[in-house]
Amino acid sequence: MNWLIKQLLKRLSKAEKHTVLTELVKHLFNTISAEDILQEHNGEWIYRGKNLIPGEKDAMIADAQMFYKSRLWQVLQDDAKYQANRRMYLKSRTENDMIAGKMLVYNLDILNTRLKSMVKGTGIFNK
Repeated sequence: MNWLIKQLLKRLSKAEKHTVLTELVKHLFNTISAEDILQEHNGEWIYRGKNLIPGEKDAMIADAQMFYKSRLWQVLQDDAKYQANRRMYLKSRTENDMIAGKMLVYNLDILNTRLKSMVKGTGIFNK
């Protein structure tokens, strides 16, 4: 079986190999593909491969607007920034410590970017 998989993979492009291997191990890991995240196509919102009905889309936009304005979101952002600063400037002993702090800031930016897009009523990640 192992030999067969190797032979099949030899014939695939790098992108095809990635797709096949991701599919083979997705039950082992928390793999998320582009089809699993919120997307927008022709004004329709698609989440986990299924179109959202207008009521679901409207509810999600309202949730995003409420959460974006909430004190909880501000507290969570401040906590993440504080932990990142601690990791990068107070506790860092190695380059990896600095990288870890930067990754925390990057993750916060991902969440903030998505949330802002949804507040504006778009399912596109960075609008």
